[in-house]
Amino acid sequence: MVYLVRKLHSRVMASVVVKGALKGALEGVLRVLLLGGLAGLATTTAQAEEVQWLYQVEVPVASQSVADRQAAAGLALTEVLQRVSGQAGLPDSTRLRLAVSQPDRYYDQFRYQRSDIDGSPVLRVDFSAPAVNELSKSLELPLWWANRPRVMLWSLDQGGSVIDAQYPEFARALLARSRQRGVPVVLPMADESGAIDVSTRAIEQSDFAGLSAYSLRYQAELIAAGKITGTPGNLAGRWLMKLANRTRILTARGADAAQVGAQLADKLADMLAARFAVVGTAGEIKVLVAGVSNPRQYAQLLQYLGSLAFVDDTSVTALAGGKLTLALQTQASQDKFLQLLAVDGRLVPEDSVDSRIAPRQAQNPRAPLDAQDPLAGGQVSVAPSLTMRWLGSPRS
Repeated sequence: MVYLVRKLHSRVMASVVVKGALKGALEGVLRVLLLGGLAGLATTTAQAEEVQWLYQVEVPVASQSVADRQAAAGLALTEVLQRVSGQAGLPDSTRLRLAVSQPDRYYDQFRYQRSDIDGSPVLRVDFSAPAVNELSKSLELPLWWANRPRVMLWSLDQGGSVIDAQYPEFARALLARSRQRGVPVVLPMADESGAIDVSTRAIEQSDFAGLSAYSLRYQAELIAAGKITGTPGNLAGRWLMKLANRTRILTARGADAAQVGAQLADKLADMLAARFAVVGTAGEIKVLVAGVSNPRQYAQLLQYLGSLAFVDDTSVTALAGGKLTLALQTQASQDKFLQLLAVDGRLVPEDSVDSRIAPRQAQNPRAPLDAQDPLAGGQVSVAPSLTMRWLGSPRS
């Protein structure tokens, strides 16, 4: 236990820049954790719903020779970059070709196994998330965080029957392509009698309120509903999905259900990546975080910020009264930053809990922006642009 706490202390202090006298104060806070132990921290911290397999890629491999493994691992690296960036096609560049030719620089381990579909040999490569993310940034690709909403897909076939996870062509192609693009998609499962407890009328009418009750068991954050129409050789599908309080339309066409499923997966990935991926050079967002009142919450917040792929650096500029003033280096704009945090709801805008704290200029318009904050140990402090509240886990 002591080793784990010391490891946490080192990791937090290494990833967070703490200015002036605050460094000693924050180290004191973490020392309290060390002396008191972290019993229960692992179980009380509600981890974000991350895609656990995002950096695990399986690709066909011809043999176990070094040359064939390198070639397959290069294909796997291309796929994981597509997942992380949200882009189906990667722009060609000398740096990308060099990375693909040396994929072993970006993965932790590999193994040979058999495909679950046809038993053919495949290579599974477990990539290093930090290494891949840094490569993606160096290639100037968008960065889509591993915390991604799970999508529940309700569909009817041409005969009006519910398409479940066992539907051979559509489901297999949809789920395979969704995995390639890094989108967690869920299809309904039939019970032991082969029935699916859902209202087909709710699916046909895209009744999201009605479908939400059926979707609870699948723990999905987003719901899409639609229907496949047409005849063999000329099929079309149309789905509606609520995203950011707007109804989005997804369409797909193909000669068979497999083509429709694969195209739908691409449309879904493109839409979600456009919403959640960030791109551009890092800028600074100043944030005042309330709701931090004990050592465990300090540690949880700093661990959380350190886990965000779109946050490059965190500086603590003030600490007092259960509030932290932070300077975050991030590629995300302020709006995109809020969108990404809303995915798991652990760090939320203060006005969403009806107690927004006004910026310092509003309280004292005459106070200069470079005024010294006595809470910051003599360090220069600028009024935060965002006021947030740390909710953490329900029991934190």
